[in-house]
Amino acid sequence: MILVESILVVLSFLLAMVAPKLEDRRFAAIERAVTSFSRRQMLSVVIVGLLAIVARISVLGILPIPNPGIPDEFGHLLAGDTFAHGRLTNPTHPMWIHLENLSEIQQPSYASKYPPTQRVILTIGQVSIGHPFWDVCLSTGLMCAAICWMLQAWMPPQWALLGGLLAIIRLGMFSYWANSYWGGAIAATGGALLLGALPRIKRSPSFWNGLTMSLGLALLANSRPYEGLVLACPVLIAVVIRLIRTEGIERKRIMSRVVIPLAACGALAALGMMYYNWRVTGSPARMPYQVAQDTYYSTPLFLWQPLRPMPQYHHAAFRTDMETWEVPVYRGGRAHPVLMAEARVFFLVFFFYGPALVAPFLLLPYVLPRDFRWKQLSSNSRLLVSVIVISVVAALLPLFFNPGYSAPLTAALYALSLKALSCIRDLEVKGRLTGIAFSRYLMMTCVLLVIVRCAAGPLHLQLYGPRTWFSLDFQLGERARLYDQLSRSGARNVVIVRNAENGMRGGMEWVFNDADIDNAKVIWARDMGPERNAELIRYFKNRKIWSVEPDVGAASLAPYTDRQQMTISSGNSAVTVK
Repeated sequence: MILVESILVVLSFLLAMVAPKLEDRRFAAIERAVTSFSRRQMLSVVIVGLLAIVARISVLGILPIPNPGIPDEFGHLLAGDTFAHGRLTNPTHPMWIHLENLSEIQQPSYASKYPPTQRVILTIGQVSIGHPFWDVCLSTGLMCAAICWMLQAWMPPQWALLGGLLAIIRLGMFSYWANSYWGGAIAATGGALLLGALPRIKRSPSFWNGLTMSLGLALLANSRPYEGLVLACPVLIAVVIRLIRTEGIERKRIMSRVVIPLAACGALAALGMMYYNWRVTGSPARMPYQVAQDTYYSTPLFLWQPLRPMPQYHHAAFRTDMETWEVPVYRGGRAHPVLMAEARVFFLVFFFYGPALVAPFLLLPYVLPRDFRWKQLSSNSRLLVSVIVISVVAALLPLFFNPGYSAPLTAALYALSLKALSCIRDLEVKGRLTGIAFSRYLMMTCVLLVIVRCAAGPLHLQLYGPRTWFSLDFQLGERARLYDQLSRSGARNVVIVRNAENGMRGGMEWVFNDADIDNAKVIWARDMGPERNAELIRYFKNRKIWSVEPDVGAASLAPYTDRQQMTISSGNSAVTVK
């Protein structure tokens, strides 16, 4: 698929070189219509949000409601289920040792380790519609609308509308943000609100702009705290500089309409976070993520930090996962930091831009004056570039990375891409308006790629691999199939999951449960050997007990009592029970 996109971009450029006036009148008419409509800015924002939701629903035949597959997704779903039950957290289960996984904490309470914003979003659909996927649709719609709103503050409204439509195509339909429960859209929305409020505050300080900025900060703090802090620092510094440079009545306006509401909302959000931490971990200053990190991980959060001693695990699969995945990534990053940094920048560009949106940057040297200097940029453009550079550098420091971690930067990246696209419209080759034609053909390429992506199955195009705007993400289809099978049986069940001695296949985890474990139709537990399994079976004595080995071929259920022979891994030893 990436090859197809690259070929179409090259063909677009060649076509712009040889036929820059192709369909010129029709393109000009479309641009006039877009410009006219974009002047109704609030309506544009609403339409972009609604279009994003409709667009995702329209491709359900190609991309049906996804099954969770990555441990992070199950952690977010547990959080949403907890909130749906009217609780911030859950009591520790008596059999918690059998139910452990690396995306949740079991003590001092049973909860997801992740910040709560994503769980709040996933609660709405579960309560009102019965499935959290519809919250994913809602969140992508809000994200695309927020990006359009942000761009309206940084560039002409027609470019902002174009940016919102591009966000629908590149993020709201086929990306893993719209087809999984990982999140990404919420943090992107927070970043868009934060960055969209800044120019508005600089032009005309108002209570609503200050409130919008504080909402953006709250979303970032409760979705991607580290990346959100990095993004927020230069923005807040810009607000402070604006305050220092003003005097008299204008300074009082900024203080009363922006700074005080911002500080009040920030304090309220901080108190809410502290209360949540206290309910989940017992300490206002300790986040659930810290509890999980201290309990299960020997690897640190950042590459410069040292390894900690390996924790004492109740399950050998956890140690294997650390030794075969986490620790090698840490050592590889320490040994080859430059290579890791290059790979991260590549994947970030690959996801947010791809060939179609990288192309304008490649032509900038032919458009900008040869003596172009940094100071020739407007103050807003310099701030935008600075925010992106600082955030990208910060993304190179943690141990792990995926594009969703840089979600707060989404609106800024789109703003920069659109600025580059607007610049190349001035490109002329031998007196021909090549730049205008190429910018038009690029946008048509993005639309055409939607059709190509819809036909990717029959065309046998590769969709797995690095995460892009079109890629498929991993789903635990076998687990979902067995769960549906047991749920429809009418009985209440326990599935004892036995992982291979060399760890979970591909690092994929099966042991995740609902918030209300005792009343769940299906409970997933770990195989801990005959004696420890016996206590689990006694506790759930009124349930059917099954076993499954997900790491050995196609997973299938077997009645636990019907197994004639079972090899149980206990620590480093193996015991055969007949």
